[in-house]
Amino acid sequence: MVILSSCCGCVGLKKGGVIIAWLQMMISILCCPYNALLLNEILSDGSIFRVVLPIFSYFLLYGIYKNDPGCMIPSLIMLLTTSVLFIIFPIVTLIFYFADIMEYISEMVDEKTFDGITILSFAMAINYVCAALILYLWFVLFSLYKSMRECNNKNAAASSRRARSITSNA
Repeated sequence: MVILSSCCGCVGLKKGGVIIAWLQMMISILCCPYNALLLNEILSDGSIFRVVLPIFSYFLLYGIYKNDPGCMIPSLIMLLTTSVLFIIFPIVTLIFYFADIMEYISEMVDEKTFDGITILSFAMAINYVCAALILYLWFVLFSLYKSMRECNNKNAAASSRRARSITSNA
């Protein structure tokens, strides 16, 4: 069962997966100087995702190029976790820190131009668009994972049947 048959409606799953993996790798490389600074603070602020992103990107690329769906699992878990966090954290933050957020926004912005609710709504909308994009990328990679796994299972079954037929004929 493959969820999607193509990426963005016009690119095959494998090519879309490669594009996503290379973009993920480029983003992780661009963030390397920042990641190096975070190595000292991993345990204190929980920034483990920024440090392991290059490693997960490499495994994702390796899994796609070598047709090994097992190597894609770390990236699938990371993308799904990231999208869930993008959905949950703003809600939790609003529940517990609404007054503080509104006070901060009112200090930063001229109230005649924008009110705090408008800015907060815009920020939440951008956040949820990012969450939807990350979730779509996860669906593309998960569909690629499922199709690679099904293909590998069919190939393994076919080679097993061939091996049995060869040994029974001998």
